[in-house]
Amino acid sequence: MKSLNIKKISALVTVIIMLVSCEGLSDINDNPNSLTSIPDQYLFTNMCKYTISDARQLTARAQVFFCGTWSHLYSSSYPEDRYRINTDTDDENIVWQDLYSTTTVGLAADLKKKLGPEGTDPNPVKYAMVDIVGSIRILKASDLYGDVPYNDAGRGAEGVLLPQYDTQEAIYKDVISKLGTYIALFESSTDADGYGASDPFYAGSMEKWIKFANSLRLRLAMRIRYADPATAQTAITASLAKPLMTSNDDNARILNFDTSVLYQYSGWYEAFINEGRFSLSKFLVDIMNASNDPRLPVFALPNSLGLYEGYPNGLTSEARTSYDATNVSVTAPILYAKDIPSYYLTYSEVCFLQAEAALYGLGGSNPNTHFRNGIIASMKQWGVSDADIETFLADEEEATLTGNTEDDFRKICTQLWMSCISNNWEAYNVVRRTGYPVIPVRTGLETPQLDVGLTNGTMPRRIQYPVTELTLNVENCEAAIARQGPNLMTTKIWWDAK
Repeated sequence: MKSLNIKKISALVTVIIMLVSCEGLSDINDNPNSLTSIPDQYLFTNMCKYTISDARQLTARAQVFFCGTWSHLYSSSYPEDRYRINTDTDDENIVWQDLYSTTTVGLAADLKKKLGPEGTDPNPVKYAMVDIVGSIRILKASDLYGDVPYNDAGRGAEGVLLPQYDTQEAIYKDVISKLGTYIALFESSTDADGYGASDPFYAGSMEKWIKFANSLRLRLAMRIRYADPATAQTAITASLAKPLMTSNDDNARILNFDTSVLYQYSGWYEAFINEGRFSLSKFLVDIMNASNDPRLPVFALPNSLGLYEGYPNGLTSEARTSYDATNVSVTAPILYAKDIPSYYLTYSEVCFLQAEAALYGLGGSNPNTHFRNGIIASMKQWGVSDADIETFLADEEEATLTGNTEDDFRKICTQLWMSCISNNWEAYNVVRRTGYPVIPVRTGLETPQLDVGLTNGTMPRRIQYPVTELTLNVENCEAAIARQGPNLMTTKIWWDAK
């Protein structure tokens, strides 16, 4: 899809140049049906696609090698799983470049110029939709690196080639504030004001966009609740007073397709096929085995003994060479099917966030009801039968909150983490923000031996800024490092403050 669209855009650009160069010709040579610009609805669809449905490189590097292995949903043979830097492929730079690509951040900036009050086609509702989607990519970058370009992002065409970095605190507060403004705007708008059928999330439904924007505000508010309790509480209160996602039909996701056309299928498929040196983590599989979780047979195939076994994270190169992986379960094809949807924000996550808010007296009530609704939603998302869900809820201690606040918090966070199996960006955020599930510190004394890497065995807290930024945008990058702390994997980002 991407290659086809690039060809179409190139052809359009060629036509436009030819039209401009022939300006002096007779009007008889003008074609009134020729396009002089690309309709913004097509650009919006593309931007949404590439903001949420990561292609192979970003899926493999960000979703698996960094977020997936560090949160212990997956295990891989790549250096990141050993808490080291992959010097062969420069993964930090690949992730950075993909996050700030012209098909996402750059396209959002261009569309906002067109749709803004001084643009050629002003439309506040479309502007808001573009701004929300454009902010998602920068939030992803900030969650991985910390302080990143925000206000200067996507302004290369204006000559801003060395963008300044904004603090993560400023980014989060600005996005939360804008979401409040946009929710009010959507409430006073109609579906006809949006992108209609060109909206790959909700086909232009203002009702669903209100739920999405408000649910996103709740996610961001809960994420910063340890870093800035006052701002978080204000946003949590506002979010709980407005409509939130109420079923899996409200999930913010991009559909992918079972096709051979490049970029129309899921990046997970290509990552597994071409980068297939990773498995479900032993850490994850052990947790699911311990609670008889009915999602485990969905995520993995039983080994020759009829059991489920994951692969350990962090084995040294030597230990991995000698490790007997005969009985390690094969990852089920559903996790890397071509047509697996790309999820960004789900109803199950919203339920778990509401459970956490109620548990700590931040707003709402009945944390156990929200908690169990989140479990049901996650299991239904993966096709677990009603009977298996009912059995899990009735029989397993992990399915019910008991009134012990810290242990209940552990249960909520663990279920939220588990529900992010195909959205590892969020799984890694959950572990860092909450401390659950607890990722063991590696000592190098284990059998088989684990690598302590560059973090002395503790889970990395961020990705290091890439060498390209340290050499090409050195002044702005170094200013961010001076504020944030050393450019190391152990330096915590702003909201990682528990």
